[in-house]
Amino acid sequence: MGYILLWIESLAVSLLLVATLTACIGRLRRRWVRVVLSVLVMLVPVAAYAGLTGLAGAMKFAQGWPGTRFYQLLTLTMFYTVGAVWILCRGLRWGDDERISPAARTWPRGKLAIALGVAVALHLTTFWNLDLAARQWLAVQRAEAGALALSVAPPRIPDRDNAALVYQQAVEVMGPAESWNDAWDQKWEESASGKKPGFDPQEPKLREFLKQQTPVLILLRQAAQKPGC
Repeated sequence: MGYILLWIESLAVSLLLVATLTACIGRLRRRWVRVVLSVLVMLVPVAAYAGLTGLAGAMKFAQGWPGTRFYQLLTLTMFYTVGAVWILCRGLRWGDDERISPAARTWPRGKLAIALGVAVALHLTTFWNLDLAARQWLAVQRAEAGALALSVAPPRIPDRDNAALVYQQAVEVMGPAESWNDAWDQKWEESASGKKPGFDPQEPKLREFLKQQTPVLILLRQAAQKPGC
C-alpha cells in the first residue's frame, strides 16, 4: 500500500510542477519562448523517469534482480507523459492564433504553488515512513540472524585451551619470512615431491637449525596439546 501511495504522490507532484510552470510560461509574450520552455518542462521529468525505468529494466531483465518495480516505473512514466502533454496543450493552446492569450495565463499560480508544496511535503513524509519501516525491518532481520548464528555456532574456546594463540606466538618467534634461508624451502619441496630422499636427522646443518628453533618447537608442542583451536 505504501508504494502505491508513493506512486500516486510522485505523479501528483510531477503534474502539479508542470501546471505551475505552465501558468508562469503562459504569461510570456513571445510564442516561440513559450513553446521552447514548455518542451523543456515536459522533457526533463520524462528523461528522469525514463532513466529510472531503463535502469530498473536492465536490473530486472539483464541482471535478474527481483523487486526492481520496473512495470510500476514504466506505468508512472506513461501516465506522466500523457498528463504533461494534456496540461501543456490545454494551458498554452497550441495551434491557436497568436493574438489569443493562452489559458494558462489565468491559472492561479499561488494556489498551484501551494498545492505543489503540500504534495511535496506529503511525498517526502511517505518516503520517510517507508524508509523508517525498511530500517526497522532490517534491524529485526539483523537481530534474528544474529540470534540464529549464536544458536548454531560452537561455544567460544577459552584462551587457556585455544591453540591458535600459541601458534600465533610461534609464528612471531619464527620471525619474518625474509629472514629464512631459501635453501630449506627448496630442500623441503624436493623431499615432499619425492625427487630426493627426506631430511637426514643426523645432518649437522639440520641439527643446528633445529637447535636454533628450539623456542618455536616448544611452542608448537604446547599448541598440539591444547584441546581446541
